[in-house]
Amino acid sequence: MAAGAAAAGATLLPKPFAVAAAAAGTKGVMLMNRIGPSSSDLYISDIDGSNERKLLANPGFDYHAGIAADGRSLVFTSERTGDGNSAHYRARIDGTGLEPLVLGPAMNDCGTLSPDGTELAFVSTHGVLNLTTGATRVLTEEFDNLPDWSPDSRLILFTRKTSATNFDVCTIRPDGTDLRVLTSSGANDGHAVWNHDGRILYNSGMYGFRAGAALYDDTFQPYGQIFSMKADGSDKKLLTDSQWEDSMPLYLPRDVLSQ
Repeated sequence: MAAGAAAAGATLLPKPFAVAAAAAGTKGVMLMNRIGPSSSDLYISDIDGSNERKLLANPGFDYHAGIAADGRSLVFTSERTGDGNSAHYRARIDGTGLEPLVLGPAMNDCGTLSPDGTELAFVSTHGVLNLTTGATRVLTEEFDNLPDWSPDSRLILFTRKTSATNFDVCTIRPDGTDLRVLTSSGANDGHAVWNHDGRILYNSGMYGFRAGAALYDDTFQPYGQIFSMKADGSDKKLLTDSQWEDSMPLYLPRDVLSQ
């Protein structure tokens, strides 16, 4: 995993793989990517799904967009170079000012901007990018994915493959120190994000298949539910208890949902 420089009521919603929530400075807007057999384009719309329009004038298999905290720009993954590699790009929220951030012979994906907009943490087979200096550094060298910055920029949250059949939630400091594995349920724990209050939201299959669980062919994962915990891994709490697979949580403030 890599990192680098760039960037009162609550409702919990599942986070679709292709949707990024609007930053506080861009209320009433959401990003999504639309995937076809040979294309994946970024679209932008009002928060209720209306006024949908294509974000970039010249799309090129673009996905995994994330908006900067100031709401003025976004970063995303693209395969527009056509060389079989995925790269990170940045553009203004109106789709102009397209610029490459990470290019080269590597797989780069899942970019997330720090709250202050100075660093970009991302999954890579290459390294971490500092958007101010252009320098790169490697934070981890394991099978790690889905990084997310803490609200105070002091920690990066991510999911790690800890065995052949298991994933766990971890944190690390932006300088690569103080690695901590926060879950040890023996089930798959992952898709972790920071909540506004500094707690961590994640999904886990630790309770397995219970009464009423959906049992059908090709069930996505065994009865996962949404949990929360403190930043040190303590005080784990079950938030959902449905018969379906609940995963990829996301905190949205009420002023966004009321648009």
